[in-house]
Amino acid sequence: MWREEKAFWNQCSRVNWLQKGGQNNSFFHSSTIHGKHKNRILRLKDERGEWVEDEDGLKGLAQDFHKELFRARDLIPFAHLLDGFPEKVTDEMNAALCAPVTGEEIRKAVFSLGAKKAPGPNGFSGRFYRRFWNIIGESVCREIKEFFETATMPNGWNDTHIVMIPKVDHPELISQFRPISCCNFRYKIISKIMATRLKIWTPDLISELHTAFTSGRLIQDNVIIVHEALHHFKNHKRGRRRDMMLKLDMKKSYDMVDWDCLEALLKNYGFDDRWCRWVSSCIRTVNFSILFNGEAAEEFKPSRGIRQGDPLSPFLFILMSNALTFLIDKAVSQNQLKGIRLNARCPILTHCLFADDNVIFGKADLQEAEKILDLIKEYGAITGQEVNINKSSVFFSANVPDVDKAAIIGHIGFASSNCHTKYLGVPTEWGNSKKETFQFLIQRMEKMGEAWKSLLLSHGGKEVLLKAVIQAIPSYIMYLFNLPVNLTKKMDSLLTNFFWSGSMQKSTMHWCRKDILCAPKAEEGLGFRSFKDFNMALLAKQAWRILNYPDALWCRLLKGLYFPRGGFMQSKKGSRSSWIWASLWEAKKVINMGAIRVIGSGEDTWIGQDPWIPNLQNYVIGSGPQQNLRVKEWIDPVSRNWNIDMLQGNVTREEVAAILKVPTGEEGSEEFWAWSLTREGEFSVRTAYHAVHKANTNFQSNGSEEKWKWIWGLNVPPKLKFFIWRCFRDGLATRARLFQRKCAPNPNCHVCHNPIESLNHCLFYYPHANDAWTSTFPSLPVPPQGTSFFDWFCSLKDTIPKTP
Repeated sequence: MWREEKAFWNQCSRVNWLQKGGQNNSFFHSSTIHGKHKNRILRLKDERGEWVEDEDGLKGLAQDFHKELFRARDLIPFAHLLDGFPEKVTDEMNAALCAPVTGEEIRKAVFSLGAKKAPGPNGFSGRFYRRFWNIIGESVCREIKEFFETATMPNGWNDTHIVMIPKVDHPELISQFRPISCCNFRYKIISKIMATRLKIWTPDLISELHTAFTSGRLIQDNVIIVHEALHHFKNHKRGRRRDMMLKLDMKKSYDMVDWDCLEALLKNYGFDDRWCRWVSSCIRTVNFSILFNGEAAEEFKPSRGIRQGDPLSPFLFILMSNALTFLIDKAVSQNQLKGIRLNARCPILTHCLFADDNVIFGKADLQEAEKILDLIKEYGAITGQEVNINKSSVFFSANVPDVDKAAIIGHIGFASSNCHTKYLGVPTEWGNSKKETFQFLIQRMEKMGEAWKSLLLSHGGKEVLLKAVIQAIPSYIMYLFNLPVNLTKKMDSLLTNFFWSGSMQKSTMHWCRKDILCAPKAEEGLGFRSFKDFNMALLAKQAWRILNYPDALWCRLLKGLYFPRGGFMQSKKGSRSSWIWASLWEAKKVINMGAIRVIGSGEDTWIGQDPWIPNLQNYVIGSGPQQNLRVKEWIDPVSRNWNIDMLQGNVTREEVAAILKVPTGEEGSEEFWAWSLTREGEFSVRTAYHAVHKANTNFQSNGSEEKWKWIWGLNVPPKLKFFIWRCFRDGLATRARLFQRKCAPNPNCHVCHNPIESLNHCLFYYPHANDAWTSTFPSLPVPPQGTSFFDWFCSLKDTIPKTP
């Protein structure tokens, strides 16, 4: 009964970060009630600015708004605008996309979809399908396969609830909500299968200037490009060339996708007719109903838009938005747009896209601004997209006169950038204080930590909350910027305050040092991360991508700016470098802890500069005249073995022995970087963090890793494990510990007057404690005097059950 109650409130509260927490029913219950009150819409303003407060009026307001939002507009004929659109889908791609769907593919789709995600109108969640797959799997597979054979969507499968999620605190207008779709799970299986198949080919179909939902590309790539451009703008105070950047904010981008345009674009790409029919069936058979304050309103049929919450939608959107890239590239080829170039060695930048966040670069004059505006209008005429002029902004290089800025802003109607402008969540401007720039991270952590419901958490729950939520807040920024030490110290302070006191503002006694909390659990700690060390590990991951994706646009840009004549590992920081480049350059120290060059032909590896010999310290040979030679000079071109005579004449005997163990490749074979701290050679943030943390801390483990692994694997509640850990660390508020910290006048036991109230005295030797222990656990011996709690507890290993 208790487990059923806990599961019920857990599902209602939808708190994922408490899966391994304190298992607190009161917490789940309060989370549910709090969420219910918070999400309830009590009043909104209508088009005239008057408040609507009655339930029927509010429901009608939401219904009318979404009916209008999803109603198709009359667009101009657009076929001529797509003349020359490249046909990128090959026969191989079509064969893979349209291959018969297998039962195993369906099963994988079912088990990859979130089990606890909100269900659609029929009420069946992914958890139901997973649990009863052995019963319903055969019939589900048969019906899914029938759809892919006929392209006919069964009645009811595509019914969808729209849930209104507020985009701002305390919304007053219906437009300040984001419509999220809760689709029926059977439809999501179809959508997931199609999305999984399409995802494989998106790098070949989507321009390198679009980084969203494409493997091998990250959101950080666009941030780096824009950051470097703005850094150039700030320092470009002289010269005839004047540049600008337009940041476009699109209105309700998913909701305004025109179906006819999307289908036409799919055919222009070269998708097979079967694939196009499947897509048409997915988007044209939708029935919407607004879920308003928990009640479903009347159904209506949309005539445009794709759904947020549909696994296929992101991929359809980037295929459609690639039309903007086509229009801009065509204008550049016709010399109607110039783009910008940060220096003579850098690639030309014309635009970069991430989903509906678009940036366009150009020459800062009215003619180019007019052409960009025309392109945006053409794109809207094709796709149904609209630019939100009030939220769009324009940036200028420092050498653009104010009169020219005013003329361009007046013509296009965009606002000029300011200190509050962000691009993909990253500030575009900052002053002298870098800490102030990212003060919003501190504010976000404090807001999360000070929520009233956190007061109900046990230490086990706090641990999971801090690791899963609080420590994740600055992660995105940490991929890009080396945050100031005083900022990361403040983050560490907030974390430890919350862990020990339950409040980030209230400081209480910390029973263990921060370095112990940050030590791995197998080494006596709790596994929290040091924000500074984690920052360097995340930066190292981005720096690692420079080594492995040198042809990516952002990597070519950085190379042209900072290391045009060499490699990243030989680069210099420079005197006028951007904050991002300075951060990535600092991350080279982390890269050097585990990077090693895998030898192929030997043409691209420097003997004395690159790490390439696994059996030598730092993987590189000592100084000598061979420093500026390439490894191929020491490889016999005929046998492809090491030239022993040349080795013996240049390096020590130990270095010769180490080099002979390095395998060589064939002539012309490729060389690459590997990460020596993982078995597979793939970089991982986890191993990089441990390497950095180990180098920066003085904490030493006592060699009891196996015992600690056993302790954390015990089949007991998390809060009890934490209590045991505190006992091991002597972290309870005994009189002896309080006296040690000068918080008590003496270490005596005030009850039995023992000279020292130690941990073992409180748990075992105090008379009442001894009686309770011997009567409750008569078979377990009380530890002898002088035995530590840790040694005594570990002696019970064979009598305490492990986690099943």
